[in-house]
Amino acid sequence: MRRLKNDFQKLAAHRLGKMELRPVGHHVDASLQEPLHRREFGLTDSPAFDRVVSAWSVFDLSVTFTGIRNVALMLGAKNIADKDPPFSNQGTRFQRGYDPRFADPFGRTWFSRLAYTFK
Repeated sequence: MRRLKNDFQKLAAHRLGKMELRPVGHHVDASLQEPLHRREFGLTDSPAFDRVVSAWSVFDLSVTFTGIRNVALMLGAKNIADKDPPFSNQGTRFQRGYDPRFADPFGRTWFSRLAYTFK
């Protein structure tokens, strides 16, 4: 079963004067995953060790300030609740314990951006 990745962009962007608050949500549906050893040895007849990988939802939040002429300053956090990715026994990538195509192991990550527009 393939995992479905969904993004909820701009859930409810709010503008307060020269500031904009922008939440973003990310969701990955639950999926059924065959154990690593079954794929390696070609065993496909026993679903006894199949595992359901849990759904995963995280939210990001950023604030952009545009109060200085031609300048935009953004501060934000990804995965604001610091939620761990669901366990996965995938073996197709170099990481073990989670699937990097659908989940991020870094937890809460802070970021900033400064942009200047030449006019």
